[in-house]
Parts: sequence; C-alpha cells; structure tokens
Amino acid sequence: MQSTIAAYKRGIVSLNNLMDMLHVALVEVMPSVELARSAGFGWRGYVIRNYLDQLAYGHYVCQLRTDQPTILLMKEFFINGDYFYPWLKPIDLFAKSFFDVNLEGQKSILVNFYTEALREALEWQVSSKRKSTVPEKMLMGQNYLNTAHFDYPKSINRVSNEYVTALGQQSAILSHVKKLVGEEITKAGFSTPYIIYNASGWKYRGIWIKLRTTEEEKEVPQGSFPFKFKIDLFRHPEHLRFESDELNKVLDLEERNYFDLDESNQEGTLREFLIPIIQHMKEFC
Repeated sequence: MQSTIAAYKRGIVSLNNLMDMLHVALVEVMPSVELARSAGFGWRGYVIRNYLDQLAYGHYVCQLRTDQPTILLMKEFFINGDYFYPWLKPIDLFAKSFFDVNLEGQKSILVNFYTEALREALEWQVSSKRKSTVPEKMLMGQNYLNTAHFDYPKSINRVSNEYVTALGQQSAILSHVKKLVGEEITKAGFSTPYIIYNASGWKYRGIWIKLRTTEEEKEVPQGSFPFKFKIDLFRHPEHLRFESDELNKVLDLEERNYFDLDESNQEGTLREFLIPIIQHMKEFC
C-alpha cells in the first residue's frame, strides 16, 4: 500500500531537483547573475535581481506555473495596477523530450533555452516596443525585497516527470480543504470565510484563512491570517499541517494511506481531520 505515497514523495524530490537544475543553468548562462527565490501556490522559480545592470532590476523571472508544470518561462513581470507580462518566452519540457534524456542532456536543454531567452530578453530590454509598453517609472525595474542568501546547489540530479502528478495531488488536497472549511463554517451559521492560496513561501504550498462577521461578508477582513494549512515541499511533504497561535495539528498522508483511498474515503479522511480544527476556528467568529 506504499507505492502511491512513495511516487508522490519522489515527485516532490523531483520538483526540488528541477529547481536546483534551473538554478545551475541560470548561473552557467549568466555567471554574474543575482537571483532571488520566488514561490507561491501557483508558481516556483527565480527572480533575476540584477544581471550586469543590463536587465531591469527585479523584473525578469524564470519559473514554472504549477497549473502548467512542464512549461518553464522566462518573462518580464511587474505589477502596474494588475499583473503585467509585456514579454515572455516559454519552453515545453515534454515537447523537448526533457524527461527522456540523462542528467547532462536535461541540463543542456535548460542551458540552451536560457541562452536563447537571455539573448531575446536583452534585445527586448532596449527595444522601442518596450519603451512604449512599460511605464517610464518602471523601465529600470524595481527593488526586489527578497534578498535572503541561498546556497548554490552542491550537486544536481536527473529530473523525473513524477513532480507533475505530485503537484496535482497537492493542489487537489488543498482545494478540497478550502471547499470543506467553507462548507462547514457556513453550515454552522457563520459568514463565508475569506480564503486565499498562499502568495509566497519556498518551503511549502498552502491556504490562508480569515473569518468574517456578517457585516464583513463582502469585505476583505483586516489584519493577518490567523489560520493556515500547509504542505511541506522539503522535510515532510506527506504532512498536511494546520497552524494557528493556539493549535497545531498534522495529518500524516502516508500513515493514513491517503493516496490509496477512493475519492469518498479521501474526503472522509480530510473531514475527520478538519472537524476539530473547524470547531477551534469557530471560537474566533
């Protein structure tokens, strides 16, 4: 009964292998690059904080979207009232047979992609189209606040495509938690909680929750998020964690053979875990 959870855990290792290989490839293509990690529920990768003063500071990102996990992107990104992507270059890892080649072949595919992407980005950076598209105050970029140091990978490993399934499994769990929490809170006569997917966090993916009074039902509640559900991406990816100032609980997906259950029993397992947590949350309504 361990084969499915084992594949899931290998998938998370594979995801981290891909991020390490991406890091190595970027540094090989841009030896003087300054990188910052960038991750949330829906994306994962690196921000180019600076490259020889030739690219707008903090505007260019190299990442994958978790809803399209075999598509890597290099793109210019900034917020100008809304998310804005005036230039991007994608690579489809499946189309490039990335998962069929050995370690050196995989690294070569990434190096070749980022070599070409960098060439195009440098052309875009000084183009008249960019000057007419990007607001003048943002042409030179912006300060990217994530300046935490992180080590260059000591080694890299071949990437399997198992991370694609693993990311989907994580998304399904957290989507189901979001649904069940909303249903149970409103079923008890309370207002619909304010729930979002986490917008930052290299070590985990999760959902953040605020409760609302009836008067706040259509407003975004003020203050921090007191309730958080997380799934680790490094030490214990088999753990679904709930965290609040007063309560911390863990559902061990491996111990419960979660991925071997049918959909109905998976929901029952999550509901069993959530009921005492929801009782705790309702105390704050």
